[in-house]
Amino acid sequence: MAISRSSRVLAVTAVVGLALTGGTAMAKPIPDGPGMNKAENYYGAPATPRPVTLPDVPTNPYMSANGTSNIHNDAYMTDAYS
Repeated sequence: MAISRSSRVLAVTAVVGLALTGGTAMAKPIPDGPGMNKAENYYGAPATPRPVTLPDVPTNPYMSANGTSNIHNDAYMTDAYS
C-alpha cells in the first residue's frame, strides 16, 4: 500500500513541529491567593461498619483454588474478598 504525498507531508510537518516545540506543553499553575487552597470544614460522623456475608463461590477445577490467584479472588472474578 503506497502512502499518499499529502500523508507524507502531514507526517513530516508533525515531526518538525514537535522537534521545534520540544514536544512538551507548559503546565497551568495552581491558583494561589486569598480564599484559595483552603479545605472545607468536616461535617458529619464516622461511618458505622456493616459486615457483609459473602456467598460460597465454586472452585473451577482447571484454575487456581479460590483465594490463591494473583489477580482475582476466585474463578468467577467476583473480586469479593473476606
